[in-house]
Amino acid sequence: MSNWEVVLLEPARAMLSQVSSFLISALLVIIVLLLGWLFSKAVKTVVTKILKMAKVDEVAGRIGLDKILNKGGITYSIPDLIGGLCYWIGLLITFIVAANSIQLTIVATLLNTVVLYIPNVIAALFVLILGMFVSTLLKNIVQTTANNAGLSQGKLLAQIVETIVLVFAFLVGLE
Repeated sequence: MSNWEVVLLEPARAMLSQVSSFLISALLVIIVLLLGWLFSKAVKTVVTKILKMAKVDEVAGRIGLDKILNKGGITYSIPDLIGGLCYWIGLLITFIVAANSIQLTIVATLLNTVVLYIPNVIAALFVLILGMFVSTLLKNIVQTTANNAGLSQGKLLAQIVETIVLVFAFLVGLE
């Protein structure tokens, strides 16, 4: 080869090699994201159907959880909420895999930290929901007992008990 062919062809080959490597990586990321999205949608559908078959809605209605969610402006049913949570967790995991496949380790580490923190958030929500249930139960018990005992401030006493239990549940949930 002549000198000028080396000067022109070597950089062109190097550039084509980098472009092909980038295109393969981009295609791999697109495939991973597409498969992860489809898998997340399937998991959401399966989880939602299983929870509906298990009649979780009826249980939530009996304990008053749906009323609490409605007060907060959440109109979805419990199976839909849990299915949606599974969907988003699946997408986060998909993003971690996609970021790892193109060596974006900082992004993957950040997303991994978020995914590992989710069980703490779920536990805190469970504590808060349980606290709301217990506070309502204790409020009704105190109010009924105070009214049966002839106390004139039974409703105020019941509100105080409910507030104390809710504050305690909130503090435990924040922990």
